[in-house]
Amino acid sequence: MEQAIQTTKILIDVPINMDELGLTQGLVQEAVAAMLYHIGTLSLKQARLLIGKSRREFEEDVLPKFGYTTMRNNPDNPAIEIDFAEKS
Repeated sequence: MEQAIQTTKILIDVPINMDELGLTQGLVQEAVAAMLYHIGTLSLKQARLLIGKSRREFEEDVLPKFGYTTMRNNPDNPAIEIDFAEKS
């Protein structure tokens, strides 16, 4: 069973009409989760749970949408995953 992660609500004032640009709250949330995963702030599991996606959806749909991939050479990845697993 998946455990929920602790979340923090962030409010961003955007000086544009998001509807005119075709942006939705879901798309922005996906972009933030993908970016935080890409820079190593969140593990893959944390990022996908943040937006309610399965591992497969996150890897195959979300990451490529923003130009990211799971195939990165980041030596910190195992430590990030282990740290999160121990806290869960």
